[in-house]
Order: sequence, then structure tokens, then C-alpha cells
Amino acid sequence: MPRWIALFSQTGTEIVDIAERLGVWPSRIFTNNSDIEKINPKLHNRVAVMSHSGIEETLQYMEEVKGNTLVTLHGYLRVLSEKTCNTSIDIYNGHPAYISQYPELKGKDPQELTWQNIEKYNLIGSTVHKVVAKVDSGSIEREYIVDNTCNSKEELYNTLRKTSLEAWLLFLKGKL
Repeated sequence: MPRWIALFSQTGTEIVDIAERLGVWPSRIFTNNSDIEKINPKLHNRVAVMSHSGIEETLQYMEEVKGNTLVTLHGYLRVLSEKTCNTSIDIYNGHPAYISQYPELKGKDPQELTWQNIEKYNLIGSTVHKVVAKVDSGSIEREYIVDNTCNSKEELYNTLRKTSLEAWLLFLKGKL
């Protein structure tokens, strides 16, 4: 089983939900969010707070010491450098949009972009893709798609949270 490293910038709740459903916690969890009060309490004793550059240095060091490492990004709101993207470490990002069908939803704020044009999207979902130097452009590893029945922004955001969780679960069951 690979060493699983998870990164986040917001609350880390998705990592908690995934770990509880899988029954497996990441070996290490890093965040660049220094506001511990905003981090899910279930992560307080599991997370290391570091700067973005510190996280990148750690990932590059992990490549140097080799080993089977899987890195997952869960709302990690920073772009990894080309040097980090080009390591031999398998790095994957979760993106709350059906980007193989709607590539215009790549990049920042896909939930908001979806909501602004909600009538355009008959299907909505989330994508897990390989991280490469170009944002949201790596090979798509897993998507979880549902019919768009959302009637409010809150419903859309909640649906995308659920599809993200399902996409990650399907992906990680095959990796861990």
C-alpha cells in the first residue's frame, strides 16, 4: 500500500469524510491554513501546518527518499510548481466540475461558474485528475456524474461536495 499524503487549504472535512468511509487515514496531512479554528476538529492532532513552499519542499524530499507515495489535493488552493509536478510522486487533484464534458469549468471557482450558467449543465459532477504543470489538465482518472436537478446555489454546492466524495472514494479504493 502506498504512503498516502493529503493536502488541503480550507477545513479538511473532505479528508475526514474519505478516511472515515474508507477506514484508512492518510500517513500525513498537510495544510497551508494556519487558522486552526477553521480546520475540522478531527484533524487537529493529525495535521501539520506549513507554508506552501514548505509543503513543496517536503514533497520534493519525499521523491528523493523514494518510496511508493500517493499525494491527493482536497481543496488545496495553491498551484504546485512545475518542479513538484514533474517528480515521480503520483499527485492527484479533486476538481468539483465535470471537466471532460465542460472544459470551461477548469481553474478557479468551478462551482460559481456552474451556478452562473446552471441551465447549460444537464450533468454535473466532480473529477479526480493527475496533477501536471498546467492547471486541471492532467489525465482524468475518475469522474462521478449526476443529473443536474439543482434548484439553488446551496443545493448545487452540496451536490458537488457529494460527487467529489464519491469520485475520491472510487479512485482511492483502487489505489490504497
